[in-house]
Amino acid sequence: MLIGVLCIPHISFAQPSVLFGYSNLRSPELDKVIQLYNFSRPWQENKLVPLMNGYGINAGWFWKIQKARQIHLLPELGYMRFGTSAENFDRSYAAGFHKFSVGVGLRFHPKSLIKTLQNAGVIGTRWFVSIVPAYSFYLPYVRINKEALMVSENIKYRELTSSFCLSLGTGYNVTSIGRFIITPEISATWFPSMELGNFITAVNGHNITGMSNKFSNVLFLNAGLRITMVKLHSNWWDRPREGDHG
Repeated sequence: MLIGVLCIPHISFAQPSVLFGYSNLRSPELDKVIQLYNFSRPWQENKLVPLMNGYGINAGWFWKIQKARQIHLLPELGYMRFGTSAENFDRSYAAGFHKFSVGVGLRFHPKSLIKTLQNAGVIGTRWFVSIVPAYSFYLPYVRINKEALMVSENIKYRELTSSFCLSLGTGYNVTSIGRFIITPEISATWFPSMELGNFITAVNGHNITGMSNKFSNVLFLNAGLRITMVKLHSNWWDRPREGDHG
């Protein structure tokens, strides 16, 4: 039913939106890359921690494509950085990767699958769920004493790779402040396969164990705060206890 209603879009004014986010990366295979570095250097007091924590920002635009069922599209560009570092014997070492993404999210209230909705705001109902297919690009790095690792005399370590991913999430439009809507969001992003080009060799200086630079079934657990700018007009926040009724 949802696919059917999308065939008759209702395009309205785009609402610019920014999401400030945090991600927790879950990948035992990628953790082993950092563990190998620490294990092969037992003399170092300070260890690298796994690449678990990432911080970034997304920018996009809300488009209402179906008014009666309050279905929105959110094309979005994103950036996130994951990194780890340690300093031993006056030598600093840092490794990680930059992640760039482009995706198109579909946002709706679950009720819209079976019925029309009333009394929603300019970006839909207060509570919503989201599905976001996206494509991500990865640019790994290794820095020694804040200088980029050189793979040859004149070439820095800089190998770009990419892969598909899919996010499922939910959020709640808490309140509006002037022209801005404040929305906490959580989601999980699944990467069937994620590759960091020659990352193992760049981090460890070798790959004698024959480990793969491709990591399967990588999971990102995400949380963030979205701020969306809308036109000034009366919305469902001016009418308490409304917004999700149909």
